Amino acid sequence: MTSLGYQKFTAAFLLTLLLLCGAGASFGQQLPGGFQLPQPGAGPGPVATGGGTPGKVIDDSTKNIYGPTTTEFFFENDILNNRDSARYFVDTLLTDFHRWTFLEKAGDKLVDLGNLGTASRPLFFQPRDEVGVRFGFNAFHPYALRADEVRYFDTKSPYT
Repeated sequence: MTSLGYQKFTAAFLLTLLLLCGAGASFGQQLPGGFQLPQPGAGPGPVATGGGTPGKVIDDSTKNIYGPTTTEFFFENDILNNRDSARYFVDTLLTDFHRWTFLEKAGDKLVDLGNLGTASRPLFFQPRDEVGVRFGFNAFHPYALRADEVRYFDTKSPYT
């Protein structure tokens, strides 16, 4: 390659590199989701540009938008008894939080085989309350979820 051809190749390569770097820098000012970084002289914080009100600053870091009042629940019995507007707020207290096994939730009135989820029976004698034949599957009844205990959640925010 001659020195003149080498100089043309180098000049073309540098010009292409300069154009690519300039184009990349112009796209680097936009964030995914339609947000843009503030320009010098503009207000602080990200600015919503797509879909919402133009120029409105999103302020979810200093204000509590979500909380226990945005998550409600109701029971099936509320719907069946025409209490459609009955909603209950979630309990945020840690009352009896340490009682997490089924034995502890039952007030330690059950005996099991020593592992979680194994067959259990009442600690004290309980007479049969129904007449007729029973199939004997009562050992796992404390683990069953009753229909009147099911909570149906209505949430406007992430809830865990």
